[in-house]
Amino acid sequence: MAQSLEQVASVVEALRRRVETLEAALKRLELPVGDGPPAFPARDRTTQRVSRGTRTAAPARPLSRAAVTAVLGIDLASARWTFNGSALVHFHAESRVFTRVISGAIAWPESQAPLTPLTPQALAGAIHAFALREHVRAVALDGPHAWRNPLTAAHEPGVGRRCEYLCRTQGKTGVYPRTYPGNQFAWINFCVQVFDALLAQPGVRMADAPSGEAAPAGDGYVVLECFPTSLWRASRLAPLPAKGKKPDVRTYYQALAAAYALPPVLVTSHDDLQAIVAALAGVGATGGPVQARPRGVPCWMAEHPDGLRRVEGFIWDASPLRASRAGHCADLHGLRDVARRR
Repeated sequence: MAQSLEQVASVVEALRRRVETLEAALKRLELPVGDGPPAFPARDRTTQRVSRGTRTAAPARPLSRAAVTAVLGIDLASARWTFNGSALVHFHAESRVFTRVISGAIAWPESQAPLTPLTPQALAGAIHAFALREHVRAVALDGPHAWRNPLTAAHEPGVGRRCEYLCRTQGKTGVYPRTYPGNQFAWINFCVQVFDALLAQPGVRMADAPSGEAAPAGDGYVVLECFPTSLWRASRLAPLPAKGKKPDVRTYYQALAAAYALPPVLVTSHDDLQAIVAALAGVGATGGPVQARPRGVPCWMAEHPDGLRRVEGFIWDASPLRASRAGHCADLHGLRDVARRR
């Protein structure tokens, strides 16, 4: 019991230090710390000349919306609309500080009338409409976007794509239509078709360029694949257990927030928490306040017997910019203790 209390105290102390760091950064930028959409005041102070030749400070000008970058994370599911997790993460592009996290950001059609059947095209349409409305710069999806290159040399390790081998994914995409395990074909093919439908939209492209490259101009955005379990590991945090094990998602979000200095948010859904983690991969792809870690090789279109199909590609990982080793170890041990008690 004493050891458990010490671990809890370590986690609380790590969270307190993270909050203090974030508040100090916001104070330096004159940013609000409270809830709700931030209205960022300008840091620059310009002057203007008046009629008597003196100079006075010009009124502070609010920063444009372009100073805040929005990234959408999606935890893909093919069975029901409400099994899809979603999260919207905002960060300030100049200060590189996270400003807002919205869990369960998208109201899926299943909760509305009339009922819309869940298809890859319908799901992509809902995601695209939300991305345009919220001026999203990247959409990160937990689900495969491509197949294994049919010309992969036999001596290469693994049965799937290179990125899947590096990220140790449970499911693997073989040469179309093979999947590992075989019963994953329906879901994997669904996910690939969601990417196809998104990439068919004007101004949408794969995030296969180095991190920090600007997203498409106007209402365009980049799409990318992620694998949240790998991102938890890359962050030196205990990965979120499977939904069936009913983990305490609030505890896991607290550890994630401490590692990345994320603002507080109420998380009640396993799917939405994984969508927040997915969004962090998108933050890295847009040059935000994380260390981007794309794994694999850029995707391309390869000839198959039934036509061209996208193959290989990146899975995007991320890790904190300035990781506190002590804080991360405390979080890791604390979450392992939680897992042992369940």
